[in-house]
Amino acid sequence: MLENQVDEEENWNLHTKKMKFSKEEFKAMGSLFKKRFTNISKTVVTNRIWLKSAKSSSCHVLISFPPNSSYETIHTLLDKILKAGLIVFIKEHKISNSIGFYITASYERFLQGAEELELKKLIKQKYGGGIKEFIFAEQEFYENIENEDLFLTTQEKQSIIYEILCQIKCDHSVEELFN
Repeated sequence: MLENQVDEEENWNLHTKKMKFSKEEFKAMGSLFKKRFTNISKTVVTNRIWLKSAKSSSCHVLISFPPNSSYETIHTLLDKILKAGLIVFIKEHKISNSIGFYITASYERFLQGAEELELKKLIKQKYGGGIKEFIFAEQEFYENIENEDLFLTTQEKQSIIYEILCQIKCDHSVEELFN
């Protein structure tokens, strides 16, 4: 038992020894920390700017680009997003020199996306009620289909846009832009 106690004390002493650094090592660590902290600070400031930007009722997903993004990259991605049937509002923040895509879709595109995601929706009582996977061709059978604000929740709309964005394929020339 005495041996175990001695071993524990030695382990404790190993973990509690104070580290000693030379002035050069300390300055190097400080410099490294300062660079990383500066990069993190810039990201935090940029994110705060986006959070405080003018709210748009027609935005369900926001994609923000760092200030050093090339025009070609942004334009290529915008073209692919538009071809996927989404609606994009572009805003530039002068302070951070960053660009944001505020993305939404037409109600019809949301309904097509709901079918692709096989979202379960309520059936009108006059058609027997219950819940069924949404089918675009049978939309008249679903509860609240006439009201775009009630039929799909914000979360469902965001999920639909997210899936559409995930399905966007880039060819090799576009992949080179991001490398």
